[in-house]
Amino acid sequence: MSPLWVKHPDIPWGSVGWRMGWGEAYWGQWRIFFLALKEEERQRYRETWPEPESWQGLYAFVESGELPPCAIEHRRKLAGPYPLPSAEEFNICEHYRVVWLIRCHMSKLGVYEVPARFPSPDLGQALDESDVTFYAEPNGAWWRLSMPKGGGLILDRLTQPDAPDTLLFRKA
Repeated sequence: MSPLWVKHPDIPWGSVGWRMGWGEAYWGQWRIFFLALKEEERQRYRETWPEPESWQGLYAFVESGELPPCAIEHRRKLAGPYPLPSAEEFNICEHYRVVWLIRCHMSKLGVYEVPARFPSPDLGQALDESDVTFYAEPNGAWWRLSMPKGGGLILDRLTQPDAPDTLLFRKA
């Protein structure tokens, strides 16, 4: 069997495409194939198909569960810490900072909290967004997390206009 990066060069290692979709079946079949090889056959396979830089550590991961360098780096980036939002920030798009802020600094607003202050729980949700969620900072500031269908995360601060019962989000 061809290695993963040859069979599906459009799916990077670590992508959800290997855990669902067209890559999932091949990943499972390839893993069984690779682990069934005798040690000398595995060594020949490794020599024939050396890991590209972006796939470094794949063979060790499959054989022993050892975390590859890309997973270690991903965990390091997720651990933060990152700067808290300043009063002048209304839009945050850096992926790891957004993830860290919503995991470590903000609280997700419950479904019953949102309608009390918003005209709709999906305030401003656009056709190109797959999801919108609301978060609150400890200082009381509210944020709107958008997940565009094309990928990425966008965190927008919500600002309160003159009317006390409505909030709008302001994009920078």
